Amino acid sequence: MQDCGPPVAREGDPPPPYRWYSTEEAKNREQFGCPRCLDASTEIATPSGGRSVDSLRAGDVVWSASASGERVAVPVLRVTRVAVPETHRLVALRLADGRTVRVSAGHPLARGGVVGDLAVGSAFDGSFVTDRTLLAPEVPFTFDLLPAGETGLYWANGVLLGSTLH
Repeated sequence: MQDCGPPVAREGDPPPPYRWYSTEEAKNREQFGCPRCLDASTEIATPSGGRSVDSLRAGDVVWSASASGERVAVPVLRVTRVAVPETHRLVALRLADGRTVRVSAGHPLARGGVVGDLAVGSAFDGSFVTDRTLLAPEVPFTFDLLPAGETGLYWANGVLLGSTLH
């Protein structure tokens, strides 16, 4: 089965990944659909400051989390760009500490589960959700990245998330 896509290839990108899905992944995909990615304006934390996800390329360095939770600088292994169907909606989350992120409902959380599981009042990344709104994407693509390292986690608009890529 092909991962959410088809991705729009950039010069030098590897071919789209194909793999078997676990029962949980298949359930999330059925419930929350595709794509499962970030809004193009999302800033990814890097050692030199935030960069929009749509500007990142393989080899760029981003902050990730080690298995022990330490912030580590690692290269990006892959970035994907996925066309957004007209019916797709992003979940806009606002946290009590002021952080916000717009991401697909099926996007994985750092500690398991997916963004679509969060409701107002849910504990999330050291804070809690104060607003959860569905929005139409403002651009025709969503993005995701796969950082090197042991966890595949990265900070998007200051929020620790998992990658949809393997």
